[in-house]
Amino acid sequence: MQESGTYKIAVTTDEKNNVFQHFGKSERFTIYEFNGKELISKATITSNGKGHEELVVFLANQKVKVLICGGIGMGAMEGLMAAGVLVIPGTSGDVDVAVASYLDGSLADRNEPTCNHSHEDGEGCKGECHCHEE
Repeated sequence: MQESGTYKIAVTTDEKNNVFQHFGKSERFTIYEFNGKELISKATITSNGKGHEELVVFLANQKVKVLICGGIGMGAMEGLMAAGVLVIPGTSGDVDVAVASYLDGSLADRNEPTCNHSHEDGEGCKGECHCHEE
């Protein structure tokens, strides 16, 4: 958890301001900028497209240091971590509550993928990550 300096937290965001459950299909992110634990700004932005690699570059360009999301696969996690982004997967509920939970230390740092199958064939999903739903 960041405690000092200026940093940004991004949260995958659905149309109801809840944590969106599939990183690779995220079209919206809520970006919070903090100085320590003091909120400087909050904005919901659109991601200019879909796809794991494009979203990794998008968040790196936004200078995000923490990503809170629902489902995410190992490839995307590795790309984000290589870009210096701490990934907090497996989160659900209201985006503001998720960020507050991260800041107070109650949002567990699972830091492991929640989607561990090939998206080419959909095998291994078992409906757990909901990433093949339209």
